[in-house]
Amino acid sequence: MEKCITCGFLCKYVPGDDVPMPKFFEMEKEEREKSLAFRPTITYRGDVASVPACFRGVDDVQSNFASITSRSPSDKFYEIINRNRQCKKWKQYDPGFSPIDHLQEWRMNELELKRQEFEKNMAQNHTNVLLK
Repeated sequence: MEKCITCGFLCKYVPGDDVPMPKFFEMEKEEREKSLAFRPTITYRGDVASVPACFRGVDDVQSNFASITSRSPSDKFYEIINRNRQCKKWKQYDPGFSPIDHLQEWRMNELELKRQEFEKNMAQNHTNVLLK
């Protein structure tokens, strides 16, 4: 069963128009495990306020995150990210990788699966032609 705490798309979002890209940052292992979702994010401009987010924008997760603030008890955040979910957008978290890195890896895997399926279909079609 998928949980946000183990997903590479659980991240920290830095709101505001004055913050340049990227606006999404890795939520590190310690922040996940110790419910430090509102720990400031370090950018080239120094420490900036950030909020927990789902990089893939899963609706129920986003609405759960919207219901908490930096003043909410940390166990509320911990309960949300440890909830069992059936999420088609879940991707195993690899420490040290940003949500953008996880998305690129996920897309590469999807392309590889499509390539393998294409080759399998081509081989099957070639076999069918030979058998006729």
